[in-house]
Amino acid sequence: MIRIQFLKGDAPDFADCTSCQAETYRVTRELLDSAPRVKTAAIMQRLNIKDIRSFYARLTHLQEKGYLRWGKSQTATA
Repeated sequence: MIRIQFLKGDAPDFADCTSCQAETYRVTRELLDSAPRVKTAAIMQRLNIKDIRSFYARLTHLQEKGYLRWGKSQTATA
């Protein structure tokens, strides 16, 4: 599971982003605004991304540009 914190508000200016990065931000934000937990696979399906590394790369680029923070959350073991 990953955690995402959006930093630029509802309507950021994507002037320094690629169209794929902007789409990733919008789709991820839309899905997470509609439900507190969303499976990564559901986001990837909406974005038509097959490889998790591509999704993580987009999130990393958005993080480097200051649009969001993300990271893999630790799962509790019982």
